[in-house]
Amino acid sequence: MTRPSRTGSKKSEAKARNARLAAGRKTAKTKRRIAPAATRLKRRWTSGPSKDLKEAREQQAATAEILKVIARSPDDVQPVFEAIVANADRLIGGFSTAVYRFVGSMVHLAAFTPIDPASDEILKSRFPHPIADRPYLARAQAGETIEIPDTEIQPNVALLEIARVRGIRSLLYSPLLSKGTAIGVIVVTRRSTGPFSTHHVELLRTFSDQAVIAIENVRLFDETQEALERQTATADILKVIASSPADVQPVFEAIAVRSKRLVDALSTTVFRLDDGVMHLTAFTPTNPEADAILEAMFPAPLAHFVWGETVGGGAIYRAAHRNDRRDPARARSVCRASRPATPDLCRSGCDRNRQRRPVRRGAG
Repeated sequence: MTRPSRTGSKKSEAKARNARLAAGRKTAKTKRRIAPAATRLKRRWTSGPSKDLKEAREQQAATAEILKVIARSPDDVQPVFEAIVANADRLIGGFSTAVYRFVGSMVHLAAFTPIDPASDEILKSRFPHPIADRPYLARAQAGETIEIPDTEIQPNVALLEIARVRGIRSLLYSPLLSKGTAIGVIVVTRRSTGPFSTHHVELLRTFSDQAVIAIENVRLFDETQEALERQTATADILKVIASSPADVQPVFEAIAVRSKRLVDALSTTVFRLDDGVMHLTAFTPTNPEADAILEAMFPAPLAHFVWGETVGGGAIYRAAHRNDRRDPARARSVCRASRPATPDLCRSGCDRNRQRRPVRRGAG
C-alpha cells in the first residue's frame, strides 16, 4: 500500500495559504483605492457649483449693479428704481414688480414691469391714490412686510380686480424704511400661488434698502443744489441793490426773475401794498393776453382778492390746482372765489398753483 507523500501535502497547504494571503492583499488594495471619497466630492463641487452658490453670486452681482446705478445717478432716482424692478423679477422669480412712493397721504407709482399695454394702462390709471383706500399699502406704510400667498382668498376687492386683470396670484410687499419711516414700498408679484421663500424676502429687503439710499442721495443732492441756487440768487439781487441805490424798480424785476427760476414757476409777480391798495410793480411775462389782464387788474383793493386777508395779515397763502386730488374741495374754490378778475387770469395764464408771500417792511 502506497503511503501519501508528506512533502506534497505541505506544498499544497503552502499554496493554499499563499493564495489566501494574495486574496487578502488584493482586497485591501481595492479598499485603499475607494477610501478618498472627500477628494472626489471636492472635484465634483469645484467643477459644478451648487445651486445655492450660484444664486448667491447672482444676488451679489445684482446688488453691485444697483449700487453702480446709484453712483451714476446722484440726481435721478428713476434709473435705480428700474434696475431694482428688473433684478427683482429675475432673482425672485417675479412676474411683475412695482415701486411705489408715499407722498403725504397719497401713494404714487414710480416704476413697474410692463406686462401688456391694456393692463399697464389700468395700473397707471389707479395712481396717485389715497393710501387709506389701499389696506395693504397702508400696512406697508406702517412698516410691515406683507405676503399674500393667493389673491383669490384675500378680502380686498380692489386688489383682486387688478390681480385678475394682470394675471397675478401672489404678492410680496417690502416697505422702504428711512429712519424708521416708510417712504415707499416694493411689490413683487407672481403668477403662481404659495408663500415666498425666506431668502427671497431677505433679498427684497436688500433691494428696498438700496432704493432708500438712492432716494436719500437724490434728496441731499437736490438740497445742496437748491442751497447753492438760493445763495447765487441772493448774491445777484444784492448786486442789483448796490448798483441801483436811487431806483427800486430793477430790484423788483430781479426778484421776479430769480424767484421764478428758483421755484420753477410759470410766472412771478411783485406787488406793493399802500393803504390797503395793491400796486403791480414787476412780473415775469407769460403770454400777451394774460399779461394784459394782469396789468389791467391793478391797482386794486387788497380786499378784492380771496387771499387778501391772509397776505395782509403777514402770512403765506397757497392756492392749489382746482383739480388737485389732495384737497379737491378747496382747490375747486380757488379761481371761483378769487373775485371776478382772477379767474380770467387763471384761464389766460394757466396759473393754477400759486403762492403769495408778504413782504414786511423792516423785516430782516
